[in-house]
Amino acid sequence: MTRTLTILICVLAFLSHPVNAQPGFRVMSYNVENLFDTEDNPDKNDNDFLPSGNHHWTRGRYY
Repeated sequence: MTRTLTILICVLAFLSHPVNAQPGFRVMSYNVENLFDTEDNPDKNDNDFLPSGNHHWTRGRYY
């Protein structure tokens, strides 16, 4: 019993000490799969960015 209690206290003492935090970093990505897509996709709401849409995007404007 005493040994278990001693081990438990030691484990809790080690876990309660703050660890020096390493500098964090962020990972960011862009979904550019459809960025230059001028073909109509019925599953997506991309009508404004088609050649016949409100913005009149064409391949010539993209490239």
